[in-house]
Amino acid sequence: MMADNLEQILGPRVPAHEIRANRTRYMIPTLLFIAAAILLVSSIFLPYWRLTLHAPQYPKGLTVQAYVNR
Repeated sequence: MMADNLEQILGPRVPAHEIRANRTRYMIPTLLFIAAAILLVSSIFLPYWRLTLHAPQYPKGLTVQAYVNR
């Protein structure tokens, strides 16, 4: 019962000989997922949004930066 539910969520198990025969086919999604995770985590430390106002009351301009973690 539990194995059936797990197979519905994760999909069927791939035989070991299939993974060995087509290693790059199974490694590419994993590497892309890891790269996406690294980019997402590193983006926390960069500004997500920036606004620069040029107006008479701000002679040097006013810049606002929005960060996720600040």
